[in-house]
Amino acid sequence: AKYIATRPRTERLGSHGLFGDADHVSLDKAMDELNHYTGNVWTHIISLKREDAERLGYNSAAQWMHLLRSRRNDIAKAMHIAPENLRWYAAYHNKETNPHAHMMVWSQNPREPYLSQTGIHDIKKVMASDIFRQELLSVYRGQTQARDDLKETFRAKMRELTAQIRA
Repeated sequence: AKYIATRPRTERLGSHGLFGDADHVSLDKAMDELNHYTGNVWTHIISLKREDAERLGYNSAAQWMHLLRSRRNDIAKAMHIAPENLRWYAAYHNKETNPHAHMMVWSQNPREPYLSQTGIHDIKKVMASDIFRQELLSVYRGQTQARDDLKETFRAKMRELTAQIRA
């Protein structure tokens, strides 16, 4: 927790860069909590290329905080943790080549969570769908237009064939 919270290039939220469900995280309390935890703590790193982070607005701690907070229950579900048991802290690192967030995740019930390949896939999918939402909307619009064009071409061809058959 201390390493993640105090790394260089971290956009600080007070004296350190650690955040979670609460606006203000005590680094000492977080480290104490983790030091006394008996179960597994998973660490996730969500990273983007610099140009993607700049283009998509993921170049600030506030944006990463919003993303992780808004998707906390999806992460809990993917890790088989009841949302009320989910515990997590994260920090944003504004690295020159790849801005990223480190996230530590665990359950208040040490026997509850587990992370499978499917869970990892689900976490990646939900993060990517949020991060790339605007670009995906453009792709979806293009797909809809292509589908509409294909339908119209098919209908025109069917009208032409029907006319030939009648003739």
